[in-house]
Amino acid sequence: MRRLAYTLHFEDPETGRTVVLLKGSTPSKRVQELITNPDVWEETAEVPAAVEEAQIQAPAPVQASGDEPPRSGKGSSKDAWAAFAAKHNVQVNDEDTRDDIIHALAQARVVNE
Repeated sequence: MRRLAYTLHFEDPETGRTVVLLKGSTPSKRVQELITNPDVWEETAEVPAAVEEAQIQAPAPVQASGDEPPRSGKGSSKDAWAAFAAKHNVQVNDEDTRDDIIHALAQARVVNE
């Protein structure tokens, strides 16, 4: 089974929406066909469940939501950021760090990096 070796973002040619695919995910067959660079894949013996891509409205300004976890101190844990990402339909993997999650949220234009 192959999965993404890197976090990717690109514009879906059918919908015009920005697609964010996180490192370690296995996107749908349709989305896999859109990825033309063979170097972004890694082979794995495990069979992960297919992960649908997080689709975010194409370019819109980032606006503070008021519920963003703090970047440091109390409440700034990886779990807090993962919950925030899930609330905003940005998928994360167990191996992603807190900084990876914040980066994915920034790529999805949910937060400023």
